Amino acid sequence: MKVKYCHPVLDERGKRLSTANIIWAERDRGDSYYSYSRFAMKNGKFPKDHPCAPFVDDAPSHDGSQYGASATLQAFRARGYWASCFPEGDGITLKWWQDVAEPTDKTPEQVMQDIRECFGWEVTRGNS
Repeated sequence: MKVKYCHPVLDERGKRLSTANIIWAERDRGDSYYSYSRFAMKNGKFPKDHPCAPFVDDAPSHDGSQYGASATLQAFRARGYWASCFPEGDGITLKWWQDVAEPTDKTPEQVMQDIRECFGWEVTRGNS
């Protein structure tokens, strides 16, 4: 599957203004797909063909803050990411920092490599 990775937006002082995102669907707000995707969560669960499937059968779809429970998503989280599938079903929001003053950071290339290794997706850099 082809996805776009959007690195966090930074202000002029280097402070993060957003989380990072992995997008597998174009997000045109004027398009009906934006408001409803075939991968959208229904009754608190994602469909079985969701890009982060297969889900762990005996695990809930979310833990209250991070939606999605697939083995690939768990492996990605094990690398230090907070990662949650969009309820709309068109991507994943993520971060790897605890606060904006944290000195260590990941480059877009490092994050994209982690995405390739954990999910097996073809990743290109998107606009932040």
